[in-house]
Amino acid sequence: MDSFRDPRLSDYLPPIPERVAREDTLVSQGGIAHAERGERLLLDVVRAPPEYLRGVAAAVEYAERWHEQGPLALENGIVHLAISRISPDRHGEIPICWIERKLEGVPSFIVGRALRHLARDGAIVLLPAREGDVGAHLGRVQLRRPL
Repeated sequence: MDSFRDPRLSDYLPPIPERVAREDTLVSQGGIAHAERGERLLLDVVRAPPEYLRGVAAAVEYAERWHEQGPLALENGIVHLAISRISPDRHGEIPICWIERKLEGVPSFIVGRALRHLARDGAIVLLPAREGDVGAHLGRVQLRRPL
């Protein structure tokens, strides 16, 4: 950084990703290259309304902490955040299929593992499915402790 000027936004951003062949990229969930997903995120953040910008700033602090604590903490945090951002049904419950839909691209075994951890920690209660639920074998969640 040039010490004779104010810092620019670009001084804080990762390097611009190089264009590479599709087969040479590391692909994240959903078939989008990690770098491309990050680039889209930067633009989406700038376009976000102010109330979401404040939320993003807080989420960044949590995400940094989860990354420092390791992959399981990150998985649990992502699932807990998703649950905290879903309006429950009239019974105060959230079908697990709604959580999986919100976390599209996250493997179901990761969602299941995080749900078990969150239940053990008292953040949620795992409940059986109700008659008529789609994916009835999955069950439901009741949020006890919002993130």
